[in-house]
Amino acid sequence: MPEFTIQYKKFQASDNCKIEIPTSQYISKTIGGKQYYFIANTFLNHHFFQLWNNFSIESLQLELDVFDLFSEVNGLSCLLIISSDVITLFSDPMGFHPLYYTLTNEGFSISSEQRELVKRHELNPSLLTNAMDSYLSNGHLLSGQSWFSEVDRVPAACRVDFNLITSTCTKSQYWSWSKLKKFTNSSEWRDNYISSFVKPFQSLDPTLNYCVGLSGGLDSRWIANELIHLPKKCAYTFSEKKSYDLSLAKNVCDALNIRHHLLDIQNEKISDRIQAFCNVDGMLHIGHLHEGKSLDFGIPDADVLLNGFYGGGVYSSGHSLNKRINLTIAKQFFEGSPTELNVDAEYYNIDKIDPFVSDHRIRSQSAYSMHLLSKRCKVVMPFYNMKWMAVNYSIDDALQMNQQFYLHALQSHLPKSLARIAWQKTGFPLNQVKLNGFLLKLKYNPIRELIYNSFGRSIHFVNYTRYEQELNGLLHDYGAPQFCKEQGISMNRREMKFRVLSLLIWKNFMRSYAN
Repeated sequence: MPEFTIQYKKFQASDNCKIEIPTSQYISKTIGGKQYYFIANTFLNHHFFQLWNNFSIESLQLELDVFDLFSEVNGLSCLLIISSDVITLFSDPMGFHPLYYTLTNEGFSISSEQRELVKRHELNPSLLTNAMDSYLSNGHLLSGQSWFSEVDRVPAACRVDFNLITSTCTKSQYWSWSKLKKFTNSSEWRDNYISSFVKPFQSLDPTLNYCVGLSGGLDSRWIANELIHLPKKCAYTFSEKKSYDLSLAKNVCDALNIRHHLLDIQNEKISDRIQAFCNVDGMLHIGHLHEGKSLDFGIPDADVLLNGFYGGGVYSSGHSLNKRINLTIAKQFFEGSPTELNVDAEYYNIDKIDPFVSDHRIRSQSAYSMHLLSKRCKVVMPFYNMKWMAVNYSIDDALQMNQQFYLHALQSHLPKSLARIAWQKTGFPLNQVKLNGFLLKLKYNPIRELIYNSFGRSIHFVNYTRYEQELNGLLHDYGAPQFCKEQGISMNRREMKFRVLSLLIWKNFMRSYAN
């Protein structure tokens, strides 16, 4: 079933709203006849509940209260308030929790899934041309897009009021990046960078079982280090056997004395990913869904999973350092019309390009991997931490280039046993900060991967060279050669093959799903 769906028919009382939310994925309360739902399948700390108990839509500082509430959550979440004549929905500050709605002659519906709205209301299942163009050009939809003409996506940090009397809706922004409280004292940047990230770990319930998704990267390594004080912890890695990524993850576990689980994807096929792909509305293309069916049976038994989603580093480089996004910079990242890119939106009003890139790419792509995982268990995303981001986006972009600030901060914080372990991205230990930065500047990692691929190997947890035969077969089965000929698309790159295959699978699925 969907993570949640709300359906309302015209001329009915609010208590006749059909609300479907798995009981394990929300908390609720009633104040003055209004029903409050906070929807989140993640760990909620003590301070969150203090704010929640005092939270009211009648507050004179409602926008601040909403932001403060979300700021205590390191996971996908949204807030729903139902009164006698209005249903109010608040999306999280970065819009990572998928939220869609449709207005029809019969009323309206809200859901975490686009396909659910299409099926329930018998909407036109044809995919929008501009959505398909974005998918092929960028590998994902853009921020304001959905697949269907009668389905709208709720923006990030947005309040939507659905009027039960008129069956209309109004939208407003309750927060933007211009309101981020920056740290101006540069001498304290590193200390605050570390402390703001570490603090939420101190609130974790020590009686629960925790498991971190561990790779050869630094984001998950940092998370694993912060679990040391907890008595019940382990790590897991999605990987093929004998991968370089896996060996580094095991080295980290050995250094921290953490139990490690391998979720072996050695025998996974691309076709094994189709169900998971459809479960995320086709938003995350099938080339990114590495886990396949492993999600259904392989995750270790834990109360809470932790993931390095949205880790350190910034997107800015020489031409965009400490600049507000503009159309010229935006075009270097995405293909889309000025209306679709919407660079002048108040939400992006900050001298950083990251919020813009994240809003268009992360929330429409990799955030869906967290959405998929959150359907199965409680997921904590330590880097989705608005207090840590306030520090991260206070730092001069020039210091962040080639992840130099991040590398220096981790080297100063992590124990030497972890700093001596190689970083998957470069192959050199974390403590070689200048060398790692130099290799990032040279874009050494893609070259290194090509060298490994020439020997039938990969530096990553999955070797895509072995998928070529199946990938080409699936493209043929779904009519890709004819489609590409009609669209003038070249499939010389593996990435484009995955985009085309994903789009054709999704079109085929929606034709059958809506009937």
